[in-house]
Amino acid sequence: MAEVRRKKVIDRGIILFLVLLLIFLALNAPKIQNSFKPTLEGTYRCEELPFGSFVFDKENDYAFIFDNFILSESGKFSRELDKGFYVKKTDVLYVINSPKFNNLEIKYKKKKSIYKNQV
Repeated sequence: MAEVRRKKVIDRGIILFLVLLLIFLALNAPKIQNSFKPTLEGTYRCEELPFGSFVFDKENDYAFIFDNFILSESGKFSRELDKGFYVKKTDVLYVINSPKFNNLEIKYKKKKSIYKNQV
């Protein structure tokens, strides 16, 4: 009889633990999901500028670099280089500030997908 009571206590303890674990996970699920939001960083290419690249360096004070090679009519390449910084306004909206891209808003929805809007 004592073993049956002990088994019931253990079973209730396990059920209580599982219920508390489920409540904890349910309450913290939004926090866990928000910690994996996309962040704009890395190197990106543009279909419209086949020789251009955009570099977003979060670790270097949100530095921005635009590097492009332009083919002139004479057949020579010239390099266009623009440096500045970018600021995160919301989870998906960033603003680039540089001599060429002054206050350019970009929307970053997922990895390697950027959309631009001029302010």
